[in-house]
Amino acid sequence: MKKAKEAAVQYQTETMTVKIGAELLERLRQAAEWKGITLEEAAQEAALDYFYQYSDEKVAKEQTAFEQMRPGLLKKYRGQYVAIHNGEVVAYASDLTALTQKVFVRYGHTPMLRIQVTAAPLPAIKTHGLRLVRNDS
Repeated sequence: MKKAKEAAVQYQTETMTVKIGAELLERLRQAAEWKGITLEEAAQEAALDYFYQYSDEKVAKEQTAFEQMRPGLLKKYRGQYVAIHNGEVVAYASDLTALTQKVFVRYGHTPMLRIQVTAAPLPAIKTHGLRLVRNDS
């Protein structure tokens, strides 16, 4: 329970001021008006969209690293779940829930690949928010 409390303290919310150019501000203002939302809500949506795009790109890069490391991972972690962050295994566990808890305490909401080590080919994976969803189509 202590680790969960530490994680909660570590991720308290904060606000910040971000300076953006007049042209971008006007475009954001127009988008907000078109959608019928406030400028602040539009800025929040834009930031989330940016984060989701970053997440997708990062997870794709981690998939590539996973494929390159697969032979060694199969020898060491076959059947286990691993977390790949910046091209390295940063945690492993026997089930996905335990792995998710481990990486959240250490990395918070940082996007990374969490996957079971098997010889089967990787399915297409796309991030949706903070969840990974298989794209089997």
